[in-house]
Amino acid sequence: MIKLIIGFVLLFLITINLHATKLTQDNTAIIVIDVWDDKLLDSYVKESLNPFLEEAKKEGYLLINAPSQGKLNKNLNKIFDYTISNLDPVFPILNKHNIKNVVYAGYDKLLCVLDKPAGAFHLKNLGFKYNYFILNNLSVSLTNEMDKLSNHFFSELDIKKLDSMELINKDNKFLNTNFIHSNFEIKEASLSGANPLVIIFKKEKKDFISIQDKIFSMNIPIIEVIHGISQIDEYKLIEYIKSNHITDVVWGGYYADSDILFHKLGILNMYVKKRYYDEKLYQNVDLPNFYILNELFLGHDNLSMFKNLLKYRHESKKQVCNSFTYFRGQI
Repeated sequence: MIKLIIGFVLLFLITINLHATKLTQDNTAIIVIDVWDDKLLDSYVKESLNPFLEEAKKEGYLLINAPSQGKLNKNLNKIFDYTISNLDPVFPILNKHNIKNVVYAGYDKLLCVLDKPAGAFHLKNLGFKYNYFILNNLSVSLTNEMDKLSNHFFSELDIKKLDSMELINKDNKFLNTNFIHSNFEIKEASLSGANPLVIIFKKEKKDFISIQDKIFSMNIPIIEVIHGISQIDEYKLIEYIKSNHITDVVWGGYYADSDILFHKLGILNMYVKKRYYDEKLYQNVDLPNFYILNELFLGHDNLSMFKNLLKYRHESKKQVCNSFTYFRGQI
């Protein structure tokens, strides 16, 4: 019996050790996203992030600071190996150091850690096959519902959660009690221009035929994505939008909280392009407005949270792109 207990203890210790040493310092980078000069972040930086970064530096991890377009938090320790600003790419640094594991921390856990140019979704979308991780106990969300929704995003995008114990054997978690609370109201809207495009995600070719017939009768073009497969890729989609002077893109089908959001022809990919390449820095890139088709707003259990995300995108003045809207029209 004693031998059996000792065996279990040894197995447990071996498992813990393997898990803790899974990410080695020589091929792991820690990227800190958008820790800006905001009072909401001061305690987070001083009490949790700085102590973690100091230990990570001692351990030999590559530290990258990516504040993008914001002013850096004055309390953040200047111990980074690299700092990249604006829309500068991070992958040349990662490739130079033969990085295999990318670990994220910062603000906002849902918005910026994913969709900024140095963010996880952006790198995944460019085809870089790193192992992606989020320091879940060292990353901050703007709102409580966005914090909860981030779990769904990370799961869908295969971004694994870590905590500081697994990297530096110290617990530097931060408990955010400063969530912003907002009341949202989203309204149905008409399309903004005369040349819309509808992208419909289907399980089978026969899905939504009656709705498609109505759309066709309005002389609106449709792109079908069936079981995740489309006849065009994201680059040809952009070419099509520009050559045909598309004013509005409307998404619908299966499912609002998976394929419609994360697919190459989905909302998040287009949102990233619009947010960072259709603003002041790149005014020559004229992307259309984005809408969700009410009749085909279908989702899994996370649909209610996803709706709240759309509402936040639509209402918040802090966001560059605020054109996510329900569209009913005459369909």
